[in-house]
Amino acid sequence: MPDIAANNKRIAKNTILLYVRMILVTLVTLYTTRIILKALGVVDYGIYNVIGGVIAFLGIFNSSVSAATQRYLSFDIGNGDGNSLNKDFSACLNIYIALSVIVIIIAETIGLWFVNTQLNIPADRLLAANYVYQFTIFSSICSLLWAPFTASIISHERMDAFAWISIIEVSIRLILAYAVLYIGYDHLIVYSFFLFLSFVIVALCYISFCYKHFNECRIRLFYEKERYNKLISYSGWNIFGSAAGLIANQGVNILLNIFYGPAVNAARGIAFQVSGAITQFFANFYTAVKPQVVKYYATKDFSEMYNLVCYSARFSYYLALLIAAPVFFELSYIVQLWLGETPNFLIVFGRLAIIYCVLESFSNPLMTTVLAAENIKGYQIAISFINLMTFPIAYICLKIFQTPTIVFVVSIFISIVANIGRAYYAQKLVGLKMTKFLKEVVFKISIPTVLVPIVPQLILISMNEGLSRLCMSVIITLISSSIIIYFVGMNHKERDIVIAYVKKAKSQITRKL
Repeated sequence: MPDIAANNKRIAKNTILLYVRMILVTLVTLYTTRIILKALGVVDYGIYNVIGGVIAFLGIFNSSVSAATQRYLSFDIGNGDGNSLNKDFSACLNIYIALSVIVIIIAETIGLWFVNTQLNIPADRLLAANYVYQFTIFSSICSLLWAPFTASIISHERMDAFAWISIIEVSIRLILAYAVLYIGYDHLIVYSFFLFLSFVIVALCYISFCYKHFNECRIRLFYEKERYNKLISYSGWNIFGSAAGLIANQGVNILLNIFYGPAVNAARGIAFQVSGAITQFFANFYTAVKPQVVKYYATKDFSEMYNLVCYSARFSYYLALLIAAPVFFELSYIVQLWLGETPNFLIVFGRLAIIYCVLESFSNPLMTTVLAAENIKGYQIAISFINLMTFPIAYICLKIFQTPTIVFVVSIFISIVANIGRAYYAQKLVGLKMTKFLKEVVFKISIPTVLVPIVPQLILISMNEGLSRLCMSVIITLISSSIIIYFVGMNHKERDIVIAYVKKAKSQITRKL
């Protein structure tokens, strides 16, 4: 049986490392966006965003096989099966190499046709868009080939390496973004090339680290029909599910391009930069939790698995809520400070995207629970159908309401329905009772959800817009929200754990002083 105390300590340590990474990565990424928006302009930024959406369709292979790799490597580590670990990594890596060839073929045929005939791109920028497309294809191939190595790092819970390489990645991109400003050639083409260069460097970092530290991370050409069939079947259903999710996300982006042009794509892209920064607060926390969920499943310790899933779902939501509340109300001023200009629709897009990302904080715990099982066919079909409905519903709503904001409303509605479906399959496949999830998660977050936004609203009403109000809103909201979550959103056991961590931290600081 796993050492629960040691596991919890490891999760806490890895969470702290990931949050240090997240703060640095988020700050650098947001600042890089400001530089790139200045260098490219709204139209070129929108072109880059929508072309990235086309490539994201090809990235379904990446996310799907990566999920399978993490699942099986974590399962093997949990069981202590070194031989199976070696074979599963090698099989996954061989599958990735084969998929890279498939991605290039699809991208250079169907994808190239779509970019040149279906997207709304100004005629004088079409050549640049094609350069962007080519560089983005090969950036995607790099990310595809490094994915099994990142999966190995996460499965081994080496979050220190994951954090450092991520910091190196965004630092390189910041330097290259500054370089774009001082190069006289087409900025959109130069930026795309520099991004490709950064992908190559980061891929080499991940691969070299894994080769040095993990014995299973070697290229071995072998064939075991049953093992490959198992991985391909699991990955295949993941691909099916990921394709539906991408149609929900990037398909809507393409619809906005067709209906309204690249300027609206730019606003949507920046809005998701904001919500993406909030998403990192709970995504990083759950990156540390995910391997333990699968390892509990591997050792059949279902009671601890259910407790960890419910606990992590609540705290993912609380982390999202803590940051979302002040950002939601102060978004107009934050955008003004960040970008120096506010593209049309950006504020309303940003606020709706924040609501969407807070709701999505439930999806990772529920998805990880379901995907710990192998029989995911029914789950992927059901959730994929729900997500696929985003595209036709968004199209119909754009026709009827004739406003781009409606697509965010549709996405929020679909997110709620999809999470209900995930909770149902978590009960069906893994045994996590929906009643337990409702009691331990949904009901417990309801009061904090009502109380937390009150403070930033009061500050908004009582003070004039400016830096002092922003600082006041962030500081007071974090303090008040933490108090609300501590007393209303936690049970006695969780409060005792928090007190123990605070006392331990205080003791360590006192000893050092």
